[in-house]
Amino acid sequence: MVPIIRCLPNKNRDQINRFFRKTIREMIALRDQQPANERRRDFLQLMLDARDAAALISVDHFDIVNQADLSAPHRGIEETTKKSTKRLDEDEILGQAFIFLIAGYETTCSLLSFTTYLLATHPQCQEKLLKEVDEFSELHDGADYNTVHDLPYMDMVISESLRMYPPAFRFAREAGRDCVVLGCKIQAGTVVEIPIGCIQNDPRYWPEPEKFRPER
Repeated sequence: MVPIIRCLPNKNRDQINRFFRKTIREMIALRDQQPANERRRDFLQLMLDARDAAALISVDHFDIVNQADLSAPHRGIEETTKKSTKRLDEDEILGQAFIFLIAGYETTCSLLSFTTYLLATHPQCQEKLLKEVDEFSELHDGADYNTVHDLPYMDMVISESLRMYPPAFRFAREAGRDCVVLGCKIQAGTVVEIPIGCIQNDPRYWPEPEKFRPER
């Protein structure tokens, strides 16, 4: 935990943050000036539509995993509206768009590159995955959120690839309020950093972490 880290000067970080905030604000201003039929239908526009919607909408509406839960097929706008206490504001839109810009494609590209490399260097895993995909293709016309669960070995391969080569080796979160986690008191405003890369290559948790073993 690094409660003091936000006080340390970091010109590069501040310059990058200012650039992205300025760029996103300019994009938002441009969209607001455009006629509705000329606006691009993208992630940013979805958030702007939510901001201006008549119904009360918050960031909870963008939890696509819960909305796609088959055990609760009618969850979505109506239920989330009841939990929402405020509309999407500019800070929330900026934050979501910022993450999308810096991590919307590079992380996927990294995952695909390393997964392809690992399969190429482990032909037995490649053959097993290919067999599963062929069998899947015979049963389904295509892959979607529901049918992709019939590809368990692919999930293993992707998970193991992410373990060995995570797109981000650490991530940080700021505590929004005082809380206690496993007996450790965390004050509001404290930045908690988690070293993903170190944890996922720690032999205490992953025997022989340098080896590619999808079945682990």
